[in-house]
Amino acid sequence: MKATVIMTCYNHEKTVEKAIRSVLSQKTDFDYHIVIVDDCSTDGSLSIIERYHKEEARISVIQHVENMGTMQSYLNAFNYCIGEYIFFCETDDYWSSVDKIQQQINYMDKNPDCGFCTHRVMTRKNDTIIDNSLPGEIVNGHTTFDNLLRGNNSIYAQSYCIRRSVFNRWINFEFFARHFNVFDYPIVLELIHRTRFHQLDFYGAIFCIHGESITQTRKRSKRLKLVLGYAKIRAYYILKFGCKPSTLVYITYRFTRDILSVVLKKWNG
Repeated sequence: MKATVIMTCYNHEKTVEKAIRSVLSQKTDFDYHIVIVDDCSTDGSLSIIERYHKEEARISVIQHVENMGTMQSYLNAFNYCIGEYIFFCETDDYWSSVDKIQQQINYMDKNPDCGFCTHRVMTRKNDTIIDNSLPGEIVNGHTTFDNLLRGNNSIYAQSYCIRRSVFNRWINFEFFARHFNVFDYPIVLELIHRTRFHQLDFYGAIFCIHGESITQTRKRSKRLKLVLGYAKIRAYYILKFGCKPSTLVYITYRFTRDILSVVLKKWNG
C-alpha cells in the first residue's frame, strides 16, 4: 500500500458522496487506502459512507458514538494510516484532478529529501470558483517558515502529501494537548521547519465554503475565537523556533488589526 487518504465528516450529507467519488476516481499505478471518520453525524452522511464502505475494500470507516470534534477525528485517523504517504480530503471539499496523488507521489519518490508537497487549490463559494493564490509568497515551488507564520500562503490541507516517516518523526501531537483550534496549521509549521517543502504547479482540489464555519463566519464570538486561536499557534511556534524581527512586527500588526475588526465587526468571511 502506497498511501492513506484521511477524510473527516460531520453532517456533510450533501457533499460527502462527491468527496468520496473524487478520491476513488484517482488514476494511479499503486494501491491506496482511505480512512473516513464520521464524527457522529446526525444527518444521512453515515449511510452514504457505509454504502461506499461495502462496495470498496480499500475504505475503512471510524464511527464516533459521540461528537468529538475535528482534532480528535484526525488524531484517531492517524492511527490507521499505512503506506509511505498521507493525504487529506474533508468531505465538504473535493479533489478536481484524477491524477493528483500520482503527480505528488511521483515528485516525492524522486525527491526523498522533500518531507511534504502541495499543489494549487481553487475555492468554491455559491457555485463560483475562484483562484485564491497569493502571488510572491511561493516562489519556484518554495516558501519559508516565516511566510507561513505571516499567514500569507495559500496552502490548503486538501493539497497536502506528507511523507509518513517524516510525519511520524516530527509530529507528536503536542499541539493537541494545547487545544489548538485547527489541526493542519501546526503540522505544516512544524514540518516546514524540519524538512523540505515544495508546491507543484497544478490545480488538484477545490476548497468549498458553505455558509458558517470555523474560518468563515459573521458571528463576533466565532471570529474572536479564530483570531485568538491562530495567535496562540503563532506564539507557540515563535517561542519554539524563533522568527525574523520583521515577521514578529507584521504578526503583531495583523493581530491588532484582526482584534479591531472583531470590535468593529468588519471583516471578510
